[in-house]
Amino acid sequence: MTTGCATGGPTGGSTLLGLHLGLREAGVRVPEDISLAASDGLTAISADRPDTTALRVPLEEAGIAAVRLIQEANPPKRARRLRIGTELIVGGSTAHATVRASSTTPAR
Repeated sequence: MTTGCATGGPTGGSTLLGLHLGLREAGVRVPEDISLAASDGLTAISADRPDTTALRVPLEEAGIAAVRLIQEANPPKRARRLRIGTELIVGGSTAHATVRASSTTPAR
């Protein structure tokens, strides 16, 4: 089956589980026909697909950093960008990328 789509996501684990089950009912194979990845690293998908690729976001660390910014005595006049490290956990729901000759464009 050709889906015309290489990857579904990123999305939350619960939504990804529904998408995965719906694709299975439609005869679409994961990862053979489409790759799926969750963006929240939640384990809601573990009952059906324990090896799903997911982006783990350290929510506790992000929350603590947000509270610290709110509590600053002299907050900056302009918005500040704060980067929180994430971790890509590669599982069996994603296939290796393939490049099609017609879709390649030089990077700039």
